[in-house]
Amino acid sequence: MSALGLSLWIAYYTQTVGLKYTTSSKSAFITGLYIVFTPILALAVIKEKVSKNLFIALVLALAGLFVISNVSLDEIQFNKGDLITIASAFAFSIQIVLTNIYVKDIDMKLITSSQMIIMCVLSFYFLGAKLTLNLPVCIYAMLAFLGGIASFLAIFVETYSLKYIDPDRASIIFTLEPIFAYVSSVLFLGERITTKGLVGSSLIVVAMLISTTKTSQ
Repeated sequence: MSALGLSLWIAYYTQTVGLKYTTSSKSAFITGLYIVFTPILALAVIKEKVSKNLFIALVLALAGLFVISNVSLDEIQFNKGDLITIASAFAFSIQIVLTNIYVKDIDMKLITSSQMIIMCVLSFYFLGAKLTLNLPVCIYAMLAFLGGIASFLAIFVETYSLKYIDPDRASIIFTLEPIFAYVSSVLFLGERITTKGLVGSSLIVVAMLISTTKTSQ
């Protein structure tokens, strides 16, 4: 399971590094490309074919992600940060497919814990001399939330879901993440509801509904 933890760490690390060189809107969209990479990997590794409905859902989800990420046309040119972020998207897709494979035979708590341990060890190793324990209490509180809720609990729920659904559909459901981020920004940060936000969210929701409809391969 070391490959599983390594892929997740690479996904988070490259996404963070990529943000140093690209915009947050482009990062959000490029990271979401795992919805394209996942079916390709699933087909290559576990022979999971893409149905007609799922293909339509993938196209709609990708379009919705593009709209809700608010990427402007003048931003559509690749730089170093974009390439690094593409590596993040690919690593996320590897993590999804590997989780789907391992969860069939291995306890979910073990899968989740091993990923967190590997991520923790690698992060501490690469922080090296930059690591300090002299931090404000609020930072420790945020770290506890990010580690316990946003990471461990989220990965555990992901692992549980991948025991019962295939990676392709899971990747589309995961595109609900930018919708939750958008709604949260409206509720907690006072941001305005935009036409792009509504259109992008609607496309993603429709894609998710289509992906749950069974059809012939």
